[in-house]
Amino acid sequence: MINIKKILYILFLIYSLIFILSILSAPILASNKYYEHADFLYNFLSQTCHQQPTRSFWLLGYPFAACARCTGIYLLTSIFLIFNKINLKPLVVFILLAIGLIEILLEKTCLIEGTNFIRFLSGSFLGISIGFCIVQLSKAGKGEKRDEVF
Repeated sequence: MINIKKILYILFLIYSLIFILSILSAPILASNKYYEHADFLYNFLSQTCHQQPTRSFWLLGYPFAACARCTGIYLLTSIFLIFNKINLKPLVVFILLAIGLIEILLEKTCLIEGTNFIRFLSGSFLGISIGFCIVQLSKAGKGEKRDEVF
């Protein structure tokens, strides 16, 4: 019997890994003068990220193909899905999600001026939350106990 939840879990993992590889490959390709290939990756990721160079990390003289926050989201989602046995309490994940969202709200309302490290950190918190939700959903209906939130 086909396990749809396992297939979706694997697809999310592949999706996240493709984004991480694309984020890192674009500046490497550009620095080696493979501009068409780099442009393809920058354009591919421009559908999900604003890619402002001042809000991105740089590698070999070129910006990552995603901003620091999106890099954190995709990187930590991938890590969480690869190491899906990480035991986090749902309340901790909820707090991380809240911190990530509050940081975005404070920066958007100009109450704080974020740095790329802070954006990466808040993106990482969001990535952990996304990864946790995907793992919990993949457990649903398999007889495995999902974690209670409170």
